[in-house]
Parts: sequence; C-alpha cells; structure tokens
Amino acid sequence: MKITRVYISVALLAWAATSRAAPVTFSDGVFSNANWTAQKLLNGTFSSFQVASGGNPGEFRETDHLSLNTGQSIFVVNLRTSAVYNPTVSGAISSIDISFDAKFLGGSTGTSQMSFRLAFEQNGSIFVPLTIGTAQGPGNGQPGTTFQSFSFSGFTAADFTKLSGSGSLDFSSSGAPITFGYMTDDTVNLDNAFVKGGIDNWVVTVHPLPIGGNPDDLFEADSGSGIIYKFTPAGTKTTFASGINGAAGGAFDASGNLFVTELNTGTIYKFSRTGTKTTFATGLNGPGGVAFDAAGNLFEGDSTGGTITKITPAGTKTTFASGLNGPGGIAFDSSGNLFEPDQFSGLIYKFAPAGTRTTFASLLQRPIALAFDRAGNLFESDRNSGNVFKFTPVGSKSTFASGLNRPVGLAFDSGGNLFVADQSTGTIYKFTPGGTKTTFATGLSGPEGLAIRPGQLTNISTRLEVLSGNSVLIAGFIISGTDNKEVLLRSLGPTLTQFGVVGALADTTIELHNGAGAIIATNDNWKDTQQAAIMATGKAPPNGLESAILITLAPGSYTLVVRGKNGLTGVALAEVYDLDQTVDATLTNISTRGFVETGVNVMIGGLISSSGNIRILARTLGPTLSQFGVPNVLSDPTLELHDANGALIASNDNWRDTQQATIMSTGKAPPNDLESAIVIMKPAGSGTAIVRGKNNTTGNALLEVYTLPPGP
Repeated sequence: MKITRVYISVALLAWAATSRAAPVTFSDGVFSNANWTAQKLLNGTFSSFQVASGGNPGEFRETDHLSLNTGQSIFVVNLRTSAVYNPTVSGAISSIDISFDAKFLGGSTGTSQMSFRLAFEQNGSIFVPLTIGTAQGPGNGQPGTTFQSFSFSGFTAADFTKLSGSGSLDFSSSGAPITFGYMTDDTVNLDNAFVKGGIDNWVVTVHPLPIGGNPDDLFEADSGSGIIYKFTPAGTKTTFASGINGAAGGAFDASGNLFVTELNTGTIYKFSRTGTKTTFATGLNGPGGVAFDAAGNLFEGDSTGGTITKITPAGTKTTFASGLNGPGGIAFDSSGNLFEPDQFSGLIYKFAPAGTRTTFASLLQRPIALAFDRAGNLFESDRNSGNVFKFTPVGSKSTFASGLNRPVGLAFDSGGNLFVADQSTGTIYKFTPGGTKTTFATGLSGPEGLAIRPGQLTNISTRLEVLSGNSVLIAGFIISGTDNKEVLLRSLGPTLTQFGVVGALADTTIELHNGAGAIIATNDNWKDTQQAAIMATGKAPPNGLESAILITLAPGSYTLVVRGKNGLTGVALAEVYDLDQTVDATLTNISTRGFVETGVNVMIGGLISSSGNIRILARTLGPTLSQFGVPNVLSDPTLELHDANGALIASNDNWRDTQQATIMSTGKAPPNDLESAIVIMKPAGSGTAIVRGKNNTTGNALLEVYTLPPGP
C-alpha cells in the first residue's frame, strides 16, 4: 500500500547501522592536495585538485573529466591517504556511512552528468557500491547553483562491487587495511565531452562489530575448560569469558546481557554487552539451565537441589517449584508456560504461569535440555539414548535426530537451524529445519549450554501529520542499563516530498524532555548547532530546515516533541537512533503519541533491527489515554505489522481476540479491551507498524514497542 511504501523508502535512506562498537570517523573539508591521491579506472583523461574558495564554505576538491569517445565514461577514484581503517586493530566492519556536499560545475552542452559515490581500496583493489548511494548532478551541461548535502548509511560488504585489481573484499577482523575516499563517474554522449564537479565536507564513518558479538552469534558453555566461547554464524571461534568453575547454562535477556550459571559454586554471572562480568545471584544448589520469561524474570533449574528458582531483574529470589529430580535446561513457550526436563525421572513437566504442574511427556532417557522452534514445537535432547526428540504443541513425539553421543545443550538461530552440543565428542552439530546434519565446531571440552544472541532495535521512526496543541508528534523512549548512551534525534519534513508524501511539514522543530518533563535540548535547523558532530554520524538531515539533536543521555525515560515552526502543520517523520552499542545501555521501550487521521495520515511507525531475530510486543492505546488528560482519544484502535516489502504479517483489533495468554505473560497487556497488541518474532531489517481507527474513526493514540527476552 502506498503509505507503507513511502515509509520504507525513507527508512532505507536513513538506514540504521547494525550493532557495533565505537564508530571510527574520517573527514576532510580542506582537501589539501598532499592528503589525496587520484587514479583513473576507465577511458579519457582527468585532473583532480584543491580549489581555495567557493566551497561550503571555503576550500573544496574539484575533479574534471574529458571523455575521448562517445558513451565512454571515466571513473576517477580519489583516496584520502590518512583515512585508513585497519580491521585487525579496530575490529571487523559491520557497516559504513558516508556524507558529503557535492556540486555539478558544468560540462559539454546537452551531454554531461557527473556522479559521486563512496569508494575504498583494499588488497590493491578498488570497491564501490554501484547500485545504491549515488549523488548525481543536474546534467545537460548546466552548472549547479549551490552545493547539495547527501548522506548514505548502512553499507555492508554485500553492497560493494570490485572495479579493479585482483584482491578480495574482507570486512572480517583479519582483513587488510582499507583506505577510504570517493569516486566520480560521468555520462557523456559526444566525443571530447567534458564534465566537472566538486565535493566538500566529506565524512566516512566505519561501524565495527560489537565486542560482545553480533546477533545470531552462538555462545557455548564449555564445562571442561571453564570457558564461554563465541562462534560467528560462519563458525569462527573466540573466547568470550574464562575462569568459570563448571560452566553449565546460558541465556540472554532483552537487552543482550548474557547470564551464565557456574555449577560448582552455585553462582549466576551476568555479562554485559561489553563483556563486563558481575555476580547476579549466589547461594544456589547446582544451577544448570536458565531461561527468561516474557516479563524479564530469570528462572533457574537447581540440578542438585531439585528446585526451580525465579529471580527478578532486581535479583530477588523466590522458589517457583520444588520436589523435582534433576531439573535441566528449561524453556518457555510463547504463552508463558515453563517446561522442565526432569533428568532422573525421565519426564518433562509443564508449569502454567501460576505454577500449576502437569506431565507433558514421559519414558525418556535422561532428558537434559529443551528448546522451542518458532512454530511452537518442543525439542528435547535425550542424553542417554543419543536422540533429539520433537514434540508438537499437543505432545505428539517424533525422532528429529539420532546417533548422537550424549546430546545436551540446544539452541535455535534466526533461520530455524538447531544447534546441538554433543558432550562426549566435544562437538556442536547444526541441523537445518529439514534435519540435515553438519558439523559446526569440534575440539571442545564438555560443551553444555548453548545460547544465541538476539537481534536489537537500532532505530525507530514515526510518520504522522503534525497538528497543534495536544496533537503534535510526541515520541518517547527509555534507556535501560548502567551506562550513558549516545543517541541522535531528528525530524524530517521537506525531505519527505522526495518520496511522494503530500503536505509535508515545511519547517520542523524538536524539543527533548527528561522524565520530569523539563526541556533539556531544543533545535530548529540542524546546521545552527552541532553541525560538524551531526555530519560525522552520517545521519545528518538532508534539508537545512529539518531538526536534529546529538546527545549523550543517562538511563531513564525521555520524550521528543516535534512541532511545526510558527504553528505550521504537515506530515513529519520523527526518528531515534542508537549510536553506541558498546555501552551497557539499550533502547528497551519506544513509543509515539499523535493524532491518527484517515487515508495516508494514519500513524505509521517504522522499526529497524540488526541482524538476527528480535522478539517484540507492539501495542496501541486509545481509550486509556483519557485517564491521563489526553483529549479526543482514538476510541477503538487497530494495529497492523508489515515487513520490509510492505506485506502484512500480523494484525489485531482487540488484544484479547488473539494471543491473550502470550500478551498477558509479558506483563504489558493493554488496560482496555478495545486496544490492540501483537507479540511477534521480528526478523532483521526494517518493518512498519500502522495504527488506524476502527471504521475510519480518528483521535489521539499511543503506539508502543517493547523488546522482550528471546523466545519462540
């Protein structure tokens, strides 16, 4: 549908970088000839040099092309000699951003056009993104009147094409150094045609992979060595932590922290995304398997004590179940029921959220670990029989894999592949959804618990018509954790017209409020303050009348308010970017409040997550807002979720109609039965949430997105 397609176009323009460590930025606005080299890849002749004045402002770099034959383009690559990123020192590359100002300086009448794009050299070869991220001049030989600003974000290795040389592209931590610059190319239709262009304020930002790993990385508790190993999806192994006395089980919370059980000391450790280790719980009796419920409580099976302990995020312990016979690797289904493999009785127990116990399966041979796939099927590693059994939601049993030697830990990745730790052979096997078996890792020492790092929200945006009074665009977000977090907040208005949005807000302003409601930062036009710093992020608004704030915030709740300058109204896009995922802090809840109209002016929320699946709760409130003094509330909201291609993947009118038990298990069910909610495992990339009024009603509504712990 049109409104979905418009949003996705904007989201791709401002695509958020994937999870990363501290970014590394290279920039130049002076362009001394001594700092740049240039080379021609195809045809004709060229020159490239510094111009002392006329830039944006001051100096800029000009490149001139002269094509000798009709239709033969010239490719000229300019490299900044000191803009060198070394992956072996600074880490493997997750993504790359570029921003610059460009101006077409003229050319042969009726024939010429110059393009600018990112370029770099690695292993003696030149690489460029040929199909995306191109800034073009007006052509027809006519010079541009001013420099125009361009910004392209989120380039990954898959976006680049090799133009010259025999070396290969390598963004891994063993890759060769990379020298960054830009490339100009042209379109000419005459012999001896010329074309000229200039570039200024060139900025390239490299986003390394995070210290604590990427989504879909596999973490393995190696009981014999006391090491927690991290494996990339390709199988590259590194040591994440060591010195664990009986490493047994592991689980990730919604913020990406890894919790590991130390069997021999009765301890559970918490490892932040940065790898910082703290003690989360002590005094347990043989802690083994762990799992999080949808509300963020950690459940732990005491293999020696025969109990299951519930531990709140604050660390408060209570006994959830007792009288068990060797509880192993526990797991939750999507409705919040806890399943426990009772090793020495050969049973699998099912516990309702309130603690009521029933027997789900029997006659097993030391069931030791469980995992659910996305379809709700339960997989069980049967240690003594060497099998992995599959149980449907109603309990029908079948053999998924056999011939293993003490299978223990189980974990699913975002593609539905099952990883099995084979303890006696020191091997991890990978099984496709169809059951095809391959060896993923060998040479381990008693592998036990497995855990897959989940995805993470890296950007949220909302497109809505900004009115006045209580019907401006209000975006809220919560930063959880212990460290401060750098974020970029921005609003777009005029830029939306490039994507077919009618009635875009001509001049935006933004205010940032803290949890007490006090204004802590404001901006009208983003170039008025912080221009250089905002440009260095690679996410500067394309239009000078749009707004942005770059700020480091302490954990807490915040509100971003978007208004039209001098009371203007129109459609605007509000965005929140997480710029630093190296710290122990995450965006865990993001919301938007505004006036929902009809047609193309419904509320459109965009979500971008890094690679790997992420489990989220999306909900929209209408009637509840009246309790907080909000006038003209939307009496009956509906909610739709669309994928990156605009296809509808889930919808809801009244939240109790579907997923009632699942939504209630999160502790975040809407207060009013006419309000909407959806729990879904969101795949990597962009997606869209659309809020409408039932039967085309209008009013103020609140859209919220919560990150949940991993689950089916």
